[in-house]
Amino acid sequence: PTLSSFFDNRSIEPEQTRALRARIAAWRGPGALVLVTHQVNISALTGRVAALGEGVVLQRNGTDLRVVGSVRF
Repeated sequence: PTLSSFFDNRSIEPEQTRALRARIAAWRGPGALVLVTHQVNISALTGRVAALGEGVVLQRNGTDLRVVGSVRF
């Protein structure tokens, strides 16, 4: 549910984005965490608009997230 699009119901965005941040913060590896979601979710999480087929690479520092790159598929 944290990765489902809220495009049709923007009122759920703040809570859903908080839940996604918590999910990312709780992850303990090993390796890389890969999540697939929608542009509206990525924008809410990062402040960045992702292109169609673009993956956004984030670096986690506690609960803070920083965009460090992108990958186009």
